[in-house]
Amino acid sequence: MAIKLMSISRNWKQSPIWFTVMLALGHLIAGGTTAVAQDRVTKVGTEKPIIGEITGMTNLDITLSTNRDGMVKITPNEVQEIKWGKEPARFSAGRTFDQKGFFPRAFEAYQEALQNLEPNQPMIKTDIEYHLLKLKAKMAMSGAALPDDQTADALLKEFKTYLDQHKNTYVYYPGMMILGRLAHQQGKTEATDYFAELQNTPWNDYKIWGYTAEGYKQLAAGEVDPALATFEEALALPYSNKSDELARAEATLGKVSVLVEKQQGEQALPLVNELIDAIPADATETQARIYLAQGKLYQQLGRNEEAVVALLHVDILYPQSAPEHAEALYHLNKLWAALGQPDRAATVSTQLNNDYPESRWTAELNKN
Repeated sequence: MAIKLMSISRNWKQSPIWFTVMLALGHLIAGGTTAVAQDRVTKVGTEKPIIGEITGMTNLDITLSTNRDGMVKITPNEVQEIKWGKEPARFSAGRTFDQKGFFPRAFEAYQEALQNLEPNQPMIKTDIEYHLLKLKAKMAMSGAALPDDQTADALLKEFKTYLDQHKNTYVYYPGMMILGRLAHQQGKTEATDYFAELQNTPWNDYKIWGYTAEGYKQLAAGEVDPALATFEEALALPYSNKSDELARAEATLGKVSVLVEKQQGEQALPLVNELIDAIPADATETQARIYLAQGKLYQQLGRNEEAVVALLHVDILYPQSAPEHAEALYHLNKLWAALGQPDRAATVSTQLNNDYPESRWTAELNKN
């Protein structure tokens, strides 16, 4: 009998079931429990996320409970991406489509994420709704048709109502920035009020963004010298981190736009070239605007070959930055024609018409 028991014991220890049981016991002894999906917040300019549980959010900070550092607070202007432990899989898919410029697929994924969201997840629901509105704003600013034939005016109203209802969440100030940019592009005077909100935040990068947007509004109104003064005021604000640097890059591009308007391209070109070296490659929207500005400067200076090279950076590396991509294609059409390359000019014209049929750059191209 003892021999049989020993044999059974040896066979049991050699079985996969024994290994599974012992592994589970090991977890129990070590105090382990069933794995719980955790939230991950990636800050601007970093690759490694902060992992823990988001326990609360206001318009000034997000509170994350972590095992290593205890309670960590992250300000909304520092957030590059939030991945929620309990988010629907379609939310992650939507963000991926969004980043790659696949707008219709991103919209569908975000809608499905809302439908698939578990009950009693108000913070995740707020974030998905915010991504939906951000996506539609991006579509409107790129000239793409909005879902369900929504107009830009209706989107502005929807976005403003949403932000009014979520004033004490992390989406408020980032959303106000996007709303201001959209309103400005649509020629709405209330854009100034939205940007004024940013100037009142405690974060230097948002203050810089606020002044920068005000400068662009002045420039669009033909107030060239006041715009230059506003951009200089933005650049005079203190800065200390990656978010501040990105905001300063936008203010510098605003100053470049003024110098271009004043036909002072030779003074502007060194500013743009410095930005190319200073701004990280993963800041794709900013990089797209930098290369677009560089291309337009070279074009103004009659350096057409160099202008083509700069604008091809936008076309090849940053096509997901739709507003900049559409404008780059417009200028490439003119440049290829000037360089005696009618076939390439025609190809770019077709691409602009197919990819951005509602863009003002398409309308401008087709005037001629």
